[in-house]
Amino acid sequence: MCALTSCPEELNVIPELRTFMISNRIENLSELLKFSVTELMGMEGFSYRCLTSLNRLLEENGMGSYLKDFPSR
Repeated sequence: MCALTSCPEELNVIPELRTFMISNRIENLSELLKFSVTELMGMEGFSYRCLTSLNRLLEENGMGSYLKDFPSR
């Protein structure tokens, strides 16, 4: 199954990020990636831990460049 279309319950992310997605009615990773890092960090319930988990998931699936305005290494 493609990570972009997987629902929050199917994603290999920390529970905090899963809860954030569900409470904000974000149905899949594709919808989540419509937000920039700046927007996500300003949303209630999204933390640096969520950002790290999201980035790890993207890196594991060859999508490391999908996050808008994520600082390059």
